[in-house]
Amino acid sequence: MKRSYLITTLAMLLSSVSTIALAQNTATLKMKIVVDGKAPAPQPIANVADAFCAMNGGPISDKLLVSEKGELANFVVMFDEEKSKLKVPAELQKSPEATHVLDNTKCLFVPKVIVARPGQTITVKNSDQTGHNANFKMLKNEQKNILVPAGQSKDYKLDPTLVEPAAMPISCDIHPWMSAHVIVKPHPYVSVSAADGTIEIKDLPVGDGATFRVWHDACGAINELNVNGKAQKLTRNRWDIELKPGMNDLGVVKLDVKVLKP
Repeated sequence: MKRSYLITTLAMLLSSVSTIALAQNTATLKMKIVVDGKAPAPQPIANVADAFCAMNGGPISDKLLVSEKGELANFVVMFDEEKSKLKVPAELQKSPEATHVLDNTKCLFVPKVIVARPGQTITVKNSDQTGHNANFKMLKNEQKNILVPAGQSKDYKLDPTLVEPAAMPISCDIHPWMSAHVIVKPHPYVSVSAADGTIEIKDLPVGDGATFRVWHDACGAINELNVNGKAQKLTRNRWDIELKPGMNDLGVVKLDVKVLKP
């Protein structure tokens, strides 16, 4: 009994030491994305022919969602594994099994951005009482147009050997205002800002030479961000950041309203 207790205690201590060591040898990147300037309010979709979609005033555009405080949703920050000097640890390059749900609800895709890994599954669900389709316009994976009748679901399987170079569009040809995007990367270092603009990426490698790409559906080229009052130049949406062990909180990152194209 005593020996068993000692073994259990030792295992717990080793686990704690391992967790502390991991935290000291990895970085967390955190920020809040805010629009600098007055962003246009989302507008109702015009000329909605589908009777179900037109109910209750019809859908409101979800391309650009900004809170009253200027916080920007669906802004993507992703580690650029090809341009970065820092490398993804081998143990994080293997894709876990996972299924992501892309719902059709109130004639909009939810979520707006899916982050997936090679070999994972995207279940296209239709919660509406009207038919939809999901047209996956991929560059590397199979291009596939999936018809999903009301109340049903269908699966789209990503190739286990392929990644996508950018956020790839998904559209509904029946309802042309409906759009979403999927990001397929060989690592977990991708974050999509929440409704309050927050971004967080954990377990990043430490050091100088980490390159990230930034993207938003309503943006053209992003050549500059304002990080806590200081201008930060970008090249082709790429952002070089030095990552120190532990928390790297960049605070408020402002995006000029002029680059937004709702």
